[in-house]
Amino acid sequence: MIRLENLTKHYGSFVAVDDISLDIAQGVLYGCLGPNGAGKTTTLRMIAGILRPTNGRVLLAATTCTGIRSRPRCGSASFPIVRSSTTS
Repeated sequence: MIRLENLTKHYGSFVAVDDISLDIAQGVLYGCLGPNGAGKTTTLRMIAGILRPTNGRVLLAATTCTGIRSRPRCGSASFPIVRSSTTS
């Protein structure tokens, strides 16, 4: 289970992620859709522990993972960041 509680990320005065709360049950597959700059990658990086949220917290399997160092990771979740290019 993944739970996001009031997850927010600021870069100076810029708000990249604004107060997201979400519960994802075990075994459920979610996708992140949105335009460039919507906060998709920032949210996934906070879930993975790569970035620390400005406010809020991330829970994986009911264990708070916000505020831990990037390694070791909480739980066994891994979110590789894949960049692809498309051609027309």
